[in-house]
Amino acid sequence: MSKRRLDKPRAMRPPVVPGVGRMPPAMNLPKDLPGQAAANSRAALTGTITQNLGPVQPNISMNPLGKSTPEKIGSYLKQVYVQGLMLQWACLVEDICRYDSQIKTCQKTHRDTVVGSPFSVEPADSSDDAQTIATWCRAACEQVPGFDRSMGRLLLGNAGGYAIEEISYNVDKPLTFRGPSGWVTTRGYTPYKMQFVHNKHTRWNLGHGEQLELDTGSGGFITLPPGKFLVYESDDDFAIRNRGYMTAAVWLAGIKSGAWGRWGVVLDLWGIPTPYGLCDIELWQDEKRRGEMLLALQDFGKGLPTVFTKDFQIQSSTAPASAVDSRGMHAALIGSINLEISKLIIGSTLTTEISGTGSYNASETHADTKQQRALASERNLSSSTREAFREMIRLNSAIIEENGNMRLLDDGAPELNPNGIAAKCGLTIEQACALAPRGRWRVRREVTPQVRIQMLDTAVNKLGMAIDVDDVHQELGLPKARDKLSRVPGMPTTLAQGAMAISTQEAIQGVENTPTETGEDVSNPAAAQ
Repeated sequence: MSKRRLDKPRAMRPPVVPGVGRMPPAMNLPKDLPGQAAANSRAALTGTITQNLGPVQPNISMNPLGKSTPEKIGSYLKQVYVQGLMLQWACLVEDICRYDSQIKTCQKTHRDTVVGSPFSVEPADSSDDAQTIATWCRAACEQVPGFDRSMGRLLLGNAGGYAIEEISYNVDKPLTFRGPSGWVTTRGYTPYKMQFVHNKHTRWNLGHGEQLELDTGSGGFITLPPGKFLVYESDDDFAIRNRGYMTAAVWLAGIKSGAWGRWGVVLDLWGIPTPYGLCDIELWQDEKRRGEMLLALQDFGKGLPTVFTKDFQIQSSTAPASAVDSRGMHAALIGSINLEISKLIIGSTLTTEISGTGSYNASETHADTKQQRALASERNLSSSTREAFREMIRLNSAIIEENGNMRLLDDGAPELNPNGIAAKCGLTIEQACALAPRGRWRVRREVTPQVRIQMLDTAVNKLGMAIDVDDVHQELGLPKARDKLSRVPGMPTTLAQGAMAISTQEAIQGVENTPTETGEDVSNPAAAQ
């Protein structure tokens, strides 16, 4: 009986049809068969397989930034384009992201704009099953420490073209959550850890449809087992390995680095005014007076109180203003490059730089551009989470054997885990996977609290939309009341003609207000009398 293996990616490129075109055999990367078998095993789901990957150890960097030249940078990009080799280029991208202050700031700003927004899990449709599965996925995310940080790290893929997080699972882990019909408890594979995988440990198999593979360091490569990795792709054009804003920013960062160095030399030579003295030659020949003048000159240079006679003048050197102030050649070059980097990363062209020109908030157009860039990253990240959720549902819903195979029934269908999310919903594994939700971050332009309240009022009272109470509290930044006694009563509300006035919250709770046959309101003591 054939087995359905977990090492067959669900979202893979179409297979390459032989006989059409020509690809050199050397472009096919050799397989590490023992490594692939280990990566496909059930033990790999609970542990990590990226700790000892090659071609260098995780804590080793090639340090290409310290020896970079235009020729070397060009050779690194050629390695990526021609061979799919990421080692040198991935290390260079990391170095620039860590050491270029403008790129680091813009990357953090963009990351915080996306993953710093309120997070939710959007059901596939409006059915109860879709809502239950979405709630399960949200509960699974909440049990992963640093889930938000993991999502933020994935956005580094905007710099290098793609980014990877490895997922480790608990076995037979109970997960309890409240679904539309009440509390539900599942047991099975659930994620408990996500960790960053450096792009230097990956390589693109150009002879196999440009497939992303892991370098095991033994001369062989393995494909990424589904459900084990969460992959983010930049939305740039061209092949994934050639994407990312760093292909353009690397040249700007190199020019800027040189400008900083030359400006530092100028400041070292001219930036600090040097005190010097003027006196007659006869006064200089007097050894006693010469010593007094030198001492006065030293004290003056140190900012100490100094006394000297009129026949000795102390002056300071004059630096060329255009060379040392913010309007100088080097400062202008750095400011211009920082503006270009801002456009590359966050889409903003008005930033506060040493040139002193403008601000992001000075133009609504630039604010819109920045938001559109953030929304594009949010859509990419949302698509990545849906693929991950689909495989999480599959792993939780099926019985997995030691070798990583799904246990199959006589009819060839995967055997359901009776405590998995699919069985709890009364669905098959494929039906549950078809209802895979997607993570969403509500990236939005900031508005005043009054406008936000009006938006909620219109949605509920005018459009009749079903808005979750928890989301309203989160949206407005208002904490929930500890109990009924501590709740703010709200404005008095009249329930009916002749009835007593009660608070808005009491009206929401529902107060019986039944008039008697004589028209009296029995719930109102004054009316009853």
